[in-house]
Amino acid sequence: MRDLVDARIGLAASLARLASIDEIIESEYLAGRLDRRHALQMQRMQYQTEEARAEAELLQVLQVRERLRPSPPHHSTSSSGGITPQEFEAVAQQLPEMKPETIRTLSQLLSALLAEKKP
Repeated sequence: MRDLVDARIGLAASLARLASIDEIIESEYLAGRLDRRHALQMQRMQYQTEEARAEAELLQVLQVRERLRPSPPHHSTSSSGGITPQEFEAVAQQLPEMKPETIRTLSQLLSALLAEKKP
């Protein structure tokens, strides 16, 4: 008789688990989605870190290359001993924060000033 009671209790427990099978499946599905999302986020962070390191190394290499590059001889063709508008434009174009319109305007102003100084 005891065995029959234990068997019925086991059957009731199994039926209760079966009744909640949808919830169990949903929780497993969500856990899997979260695991995959986490893996993608970690991979993205790893790629961003590697990219940032590569950019930092590139900047260091460019700085070293710039330091090792011999400077060109300075040839001033203006009569005042200053720079010409063309030389100014060449130097200003290396500055990324200066807009091309600003460089052109300053070059024109420099040309006008040099023209005024000529006797």
